[in-house]
Amino acid sequence: TVVSTQSKQWYQRRGAGGLDAEGVKKCVVYGEFICNSFYDYGARGIIGDWKVFGAKLEVKKEGVETGKRLAEAGFAVPAHTSNQNQVRIFPNEKFFELAKQSMLDVPEIKSKSENLAKVIAMNKEDMRRGLVEGLIMTIYQEETGFKVIKWKGTQEFQPHAHANFLKAND
Repeated sequence: TVVSTQSKQWYQRRGAGGLDAEGVKKCVVYGEFICNSFYDYGARGIIGDWKVFGAKLEVKKEGVETGKRLAEAGFAVPAHTSNQNQVRIFPNEKFFELAKQSMLDVPEIKSKSENLAKVIAMNKEDMRRGLVEGLIMTIYQEETGFKVIKWKGTQEFQPHAHANFLKAND
């Protein structure tokens, strides 16, 4: 995962919920830098690409109000935050639209409104065959609002998963 600091006017110029640029201290976008030789990246011509899939705003005033305004404008933001001066923006069509207007590359949207079981079924074979590194899914739950789940493929060594497996099976 790679992050990049954008100017605080980035989201205002691009129509991000009508936010006041003076109310935002910093805007950081984050994503995936495609730099390994797995998943047929070379043949697909995407080695060296950076795919943006989220942002975090540091705001001067309470982030909850900023988050509500962004949600009303169609952005995927969590209902609660651990830092009252930060707002996370998760991947969805609205965010990707804004990122593209800012000349940032975004990942392909594989599904827009399918349930989780159907998304897994639709992508199972590509994941099994190692054709994609993984999926980033933005889901909505009534009690928490939006959250992001990353489903990683099995082609790369995952040391935390391996250690947790060993610990769980001692």
